[in-house]
Amino acid sequence: MAGNFGLGPGVFSFLRQKRSLTQGRFSYCFLPWDTAHKSPVFLRFWLPGFNSNISSLRESGVPESTIVTLVMRQPQFLVLATEKLAAHVDRAVVMGFDVSKSVFVHAIHVFVCLNESTLRRKMEVYTRCGWSESEVVTAFLRRPICMILSEEKITATLDFLVDKLGYEPAAIAQCPVILDLSLEKRIKPRCLVAGILNDKGLKKMNSGTMFLLLSEELFLKRYVVKYEKDIPGLLDIYRGL
Repeated sequence: MAGNFGLGPGVFSFLRQKRSLTQGRFSYCFLPWDTAHKSPVFLRFWLPGFNSNISSLRESGVPESTIVTLVMRQPQFLVLATEKLAAHVDRAVVMGFDVSKSVFVHAIHVFVCLNESTLRRKMEVYTRCGWSESEVVTAFLRRPICMILSEEKITATLDFLVDKLGYEPAAIAQCPVILDLSLEKRIKPRCLVAGILNDKGLKKMNSGTMFLLLSEELFLKRYVVKYEKDIPGLLDIYRGL
């Protein structure tokens, strides 16, 4: 069957062994070619570097669970030159990323996309926005892809949250996923509602940011629908109508 896909025996064996760990998410390995043609490129063509990179990751102490995550989420990285991938792995370990955590895969993503000087410049964007170096490192270790955001996105979001609303940089550094959220569609509308509720004394808002991370359904239930009798038109305010 491996021959039907042009896969080397080592690669096919690896995927077959890991199929149970991924709860069948590699089931397309066993499908006919006309069904599997949309699968990642490394599953369609035998690439010599794939097995070499798998071996290199194991030798670096990367556990099987992380390797499977890398195969599932970022398969293109496994066809890099082995020495390049190994360098990215070493760089992530030196920075303090735990190879057993899924965030390690995100770190590899960042290191592949950004060279050292570019990453340093992106970190400087955060320090120019008032973050300390330790806060920048904290955010990076928690959410590596915060370094791939554009300078404009980072600056606009931090300007609103820190300068206009008074959030502490440390609070955002502890929960950097907030930086991924849309400023206009998520952050500003929710902060507007939260501010109204706080000013009316209906719901005391602390300096937390968890309300920004709630699903739309939960936010509407807890912060909008619940208070519409007290504040008619709150839903329209939230939706910008």
